[in-house]
Amino acid sequence: MINQNNFLLVLSILVLGVFMGRWLQQRSKQRRARSWPTVEGKVNSAGVRLEKQGENQSALIAEVGYSYSLNGETSAGVLRRTFFIANRANRWINAYPGGRSVAVRYNPKNGKDSVIDERDRVLESYL
Repeated sequence: MINQNNFLLVLSILVLGVFMGRWLQQRSKQRRARSWPTVEGKVNSAGVRLEKQGENQSALIAEVGYSYSLNGETSAGVLRRTFFIANRANRWINAYPGGRSVAVRYNPKNGKDSVIDERDRVLESYL
């Protein structure tokens, strides 16, 4: 029979596994997108929300909503990062004020598939 401590340990491992899976999936897409063409986009929204991740687990999800036009068609996307410290999450979204122009990398095979590569933002600050 599983006691409460073992149950919490298993639950924590599962939650960590979900975070790692999302992180690996996101990093894989970011890596593939490095060779994708870019188009100018605009930040539409930025915010932080608390998301419950289980019985006793929660995380701060920072999201930046953006839109871009490609071949006369407007598309949108969301850049998400998970934080455990509110100050860091707020500092991260403050780099994406509403209306700000951002470089959007889009999949040339599917223009609705896009990402904002955070490294592009860092490069912009040096120009």
